[in-house]
Amino acid sequence: MALISLACSNYFTVLLIGQLAIVILAFLVAALLLDRVGNDGFSGVMLGMAMIKPTIALPFFLIPLVRGRWVSLAVGAAAVGLGTAAVWARTGVSPVEMLQQMTAVAEQVEIPKGEPGPVTWLIGLGLSAAAAVKAAMAAFLIPSAAAMWALRRRPVEVLYAVAAVTAQVWTHHKAYDEVVLLLLVVPLVTLALTAPQPRWLLLLAAVLAVSVLQLGLSHVLPATPRVAFRPSPRWSA
Repeated sequence: MALISLACSNYFTVLLIGQLAIVILAFLVAALLLDRVGNDGFSGVMLGMAMIKPTIALPFFLIPLVRGRWVSLAVGAAAVGLGTAAVWARTGVSPVEMLQQMTAVAEQVEIPKGEPGPVTWLIGLGLSAAAAVKAAMAAFLIPSAAAMWALRRRPVEVLYAVAAVTAQVWTHHKAYDEVVLLLLVVPLVTLALTAPQPRWLLLLAAVLAVSVLQLGLSHVLPATPRVAFRPSPRWSA
């Protein structure tokens, strides 16, 4: 399992272009581990830190909500609030204006690029970018919350697996955000090894593991020429 997690090929893309997906994944794993030992306060802090990229982290806030972990939820919200206030003070850009800018960039620049996903498919059916984003949000967040409620007494990593899938499909993403699906692998393999008849589930887990190994393979071996890495003169020296 450790090797599967380390072999995710989208790490290459994330590091190449300086994205945050690996950092967000680390915050979410920390939140999961802290939740498992009952440290709701610090688990909430990690969830709040993961909200640096809300398009990945937002579904994970449903977990303390459905489990009644109010301390974790409150601390996470407070961390988001403090971080937002610090950015506002530093940049002079209000949270409302920042969200408007993010939405405008997504709808006018990123979504029209046509990366596969529910938002793109809905646009193909004739919806505007704004309507497609809202429709996908409702179509996936509501069932996800219901599933988490039904599973709320299961081990918390099961809820993180549900949130990981939701995080990947509820809104527009670039391919490098797929690293969040690593949070799906461990619960599935655990289930495969502990179920009364594990062979079929183990086969399913193996298929999923191979899929994780291939995440982002098209970015490691792109159709266009690979971006060459050239060290700066300072590094060469």
